[in-house]
Amino acid sequence: MKRIIATFLFLLTLCGCGGGEIAPCLRGIAFRGEMTYYNESYSFLGSLSKSGELRLEMIAPDSLAEMIFTVNGEGTTAEYKGIVYRPVEGSMPFAPVIDRFYVCLSEIMISGETADKKGALKHGGENSCTLYVSPTGLPQKLIFDGDGFFVDFYNIKITED
Repeated sequence: MKRIIATFLFLLTLCGCGGGEIAPCLRGIAFRGEMTYYNESYSFLGSLSKSGELRLEMIAPDSLAEMIFTVNGEGTTAEYKGIVYRPVEGSMPFAPVIDRFYVCLSEIMISGETADKKGALKHGGENSCTLYVSPTGLPQKLIFDGDGFFVDFYNIKITED
């Protein structure tokens, strides 16, 4: 009987039994990302600063390689080989996709929402999406509801900035 109780207590300690809510860690991280928007795929190196600024350095497709997008509360800028451009709405087809990605992450950061014990955080509103996080809160996948837009996060590192 003592062995059964000891085994039960050991398993309880291993598995834990709290509420299981996970706070997402979205500030001060760097990552590699794969974004799919309908049937188009994009690869990038990304970072989210502690201030909440999103920076994406495009890797693929070749037509966007070396372009750097920076998004913050003031808007989006695109940089290519030292030339900085602030897109006017509708003048650069890819900019709204990045803006939507940024707005969703920003809303989640501001809201203080937490993921369930399985790591899923459903965010409603205009930018309805589901963010999946690891047990440590680092992002793994962001899926926007209903339109074939999702982002996979890889090689995530905590940064100083």
